[in-house]
Amino acid sequence: MVHLRDIKEQIVFSNKLVQQLELSIEKRFAGIINRINQVKIEDNDQFNDPVYFIAAVLDSSFKFLWLRDLKLTANTENRLKHDVIQLILDEINKNFKVSPTKVLDEGTFSTSKPKKKKIFVYDDSYNDNANDSIIMNPVTELEAYLNDPIKANFSEYWCRSQMKQLKKLAVRVASVQASSAPIERVFSCTGLIMSSRCTGLSEQLFKDLVFLKANQALL
Repeated sequence: MVHLRDIKEQIVFSNKLVQQLELSIEKRFAGIINRINQVKIEDNDQFNDPVYFIAAVLDSSFKFLWLRDLKLTANTENRLKHDVIQLILDEINKNFKVSPTKVLDEGTFSTSKPKKKKIFVYDDSYNDNANDSIIMNPVTELEAYLNDPIKANFSEYWCRSQMKQLKKLAVRVASVQASSAPIERVFSCTGLIMSSRCTGLSEQLFKDLVFLKANQALL
């Protein structure tokens, strides 16, 4: 969207294509765009599930870095960031049913007996002193995560993380199967174009042909 918005004024001959692409994206990703614009999200809006924003933030390589590309005003960016943080906390609280006496805040330490080490340990993050009965407050976990300067591979980061509530949410979010019929249709187009007769195509020409083939209905 930002890319189309930036190049729209520079386009001379393909204005209609850019306009149709913009309208198509707004319709296809209505749920995401409406959440970014902080307007009401309808039940029938595609991609209206907050999981897409939660997944982006829970990737330590991104967190909130993607907000820079949106080129929002500082006030709008802060409101959007606050909304996404609230989405994460709401998602955690759906399954956060621990009594207050079992919640660990900053400055509190566990004195319970540690678990016995298992014969077979498949998680590298296993800690002899780990205690499942004591859990850090979700707000404290999220604050610690967002302030953590470490940027690592998604799986590696959460495998070693001791933030139990965020880790459970990250596993649940990452388990969502990604499937998109439009993308599959694009791959189908590439198969039709890349035949034995077209092996001499340059990379850029091939990209342009796939782009036009996939969007020919908008022309």
